[in-house]
Amino acid sequence: MSVKWVHRGLLPDKLIRNNWFKTFYSLIVFAAAVYVVYKGQEVIGAVYFASLVALIWVISDDFVDSMLPLLLLSVFVTRMYNSYARFIQYKWLAIPLGFALLFHVIWYWRRPKIGITFYGQLAVAVAISVSGIGTFPLAAYLKASSIYYILGLGFGMVGFYLLFSSHVQDHDRHQMARYMMLVGMMVVVCVVHFYYANRATYAATGSWPAFYGENNLATFMMMALPMPFWYASKRPWGFLYVMVCIPVFYGALVLCGSRGGMLLGTAEVFLLFIVYCIASHGRIINRIAYVLCFFVFGYILYEYGPAFVTKYMKFPLLRVGGQLGLEYYFLRIQDFVTEKGIEVRTKFIARAITDFQSSLIVGKGILYKGNSDLYNGVKGTMQWYHMWFPQIIGSMGLVGVAAYASQMWCRAKAYFTHRDALNLTLAMSAVGLWLMSQVNPGEFCPIPYALLTVIYFVLIENTAKEQGPTYRLDDSDADGKSAD
Repeated sequence: MSVKWVHRGLLPDKLIRNNWFKTFYSLIVFAAAVYVVYKGQEVIGAVYFASLVALIWVISDDFVDSMLPLLLLSVFVTRMYNSYARFIQYKWLAIPLGFALLFHVIWYWRRPKIGITFYGQLAVAVAISVSGIGTFPLAAYLKASSIYYILGLGFGMVGFYLLFSSHVQDHDRHQMARYMMLVGMMVVVCVVHFYYANRATYAATGSWPAFYGENNLATFMMMALPMPFWYASKRPWGFLYVMVCIPVFYGALVLCGSRGGMLLGTAEVFLLFIVYCIASHGRIINRIAYVLCFFVFGYILYEYGPAFVTKYMKFPLLRVGGQLGLEYYFLRIQDFVTEKGIEVRTKFIARAITDFQSSLIVGKGILYKGNSDLYNGVKGTMQWYHMWFPQIIGSMGLVGVAAYASQMWCRAKAYFTHRDALNLTLAMSAVGLWLMSQVNPGEFCPIPYALLTVIYFVLIENTAKEQGPTYRLDDSDADGKSAD
């Protein structure tokens, strides 16, 4: 039995659903974010963008529209590394944001649509909540950072699932893809601005200043990399989108200076060419182009990549001294494999195994600080294991393993039940986050990463049934025109 959609927004429905209005809104918000970066006003920019998120929650019933300012905010504040003291001054913003969200939930209330990924999310919420139970005093749970991570990764994310699933419409998938494309462009802007602003330093010293937030920028870019492939699938000569966007996106990814981004982002690009070559049944020209791009990309990477990184990718290493060149990348990889040297992630693996053995059922807990001898994060963060699987077994034990396995199974089932061109792209974006989570906290950051994956799979499992399952990227989506 279908339920008729009743618009209750404070703006006219025809306006907020209009494609031209969506385009205008996207460009204005993106331009504002570019201006914030250009002026170096990330803190006050974050305040204004957070206020815009609250405003959208009040005046519109379209929750997806609030994701654009939230995502762009998350990108441009990445270089404000270790700026807890500056942002905490605006903690009062949590009050209007909380009231705006509460207003949205009450005023625009609709019955949630419970899909299969809900159960995987619920299992993860339980695992997060009981992790290390009985180990920590009550005061440890009442800290702001503890509430953020336990609630944000746990039942708070279940609440966001229920909220978003109650409002989701199929055209929201196209909006989300458009917004993630803008996220990739925003990363490019941040990287270009960094090099432009510090060109004099490089000319004088031969090296660049420290590039803060490189791992977060790389994570966003790895989530944005699949988007040009979806745009390419919609046009006869769409492979040109890929040939233009992927070199720009990948170049920005490399120039971030993130080792994980460089290694796993390279693997993701090769994987994308393979996946979309296989999936492009109807557009032979796209398939041929992807095969050629695969080999050309590999040749350029092999022939010119090492020299470029060695000559230009030089940043000061704040903890160990020296500079970041290609030899250092290879040294860290070798250290990881041989368990020697300064690669701390090798020690994290050993520590996670030890912690798993000593706390087999529920792990050491998300609040566990026993890793402080290996790594001390900035104020307001947890003592992570910095890798996806060690984080699960070390902090959540067998309960966590079962929970995350069920979440992956539920998400895979949702995708294979509703597979089409756009859902493939959303799934590959989630794969990009998962890859980066192998060497960074990634999915264990509630906002925006964990929230993004929840939204992706709510969109996937609510894909219009009449579209039918297909891997073909040349099939027209029922509402595909709205994305152009």
